[in-house]
Amino acid sequence: MIGSISPATGYGNTTVAFTLTGNYFEPGGTTVKFLSQTTGATGSVNVLNPAILSIAPTQIVGSVTIPYAATMGLWEIKVATVDGGSSLDANAFRVA
Repeated sequence: MIGSISPATGYGNTTVAFTLTGNYFEPGGTTVKFLSQTTGATGSVNVLNPAILSIAPTQIVGSVTIPYAATMGLWEIKVATVDGGSSLDANAFRVA
């Protein structure tokens, strides 16, 4: 379901506008989460819920605010649709 994200890197204490490409996204019924891949990472700075601006069947446009205290390193992106479909893309995004 997930193809790629651009840009693939963001920095703490910034808001990053992004475009996520893929297939089978459902306008009005798709959610996106950024999840830290650091072992033992928990808490609100390690799960980010982006603001979604638009969803088309092959593209999601949004922005994600990365807190100053966000864990640096690789993050995965999880996309879920209202009909129960989901996709996880490990190593898709880096917080530097």
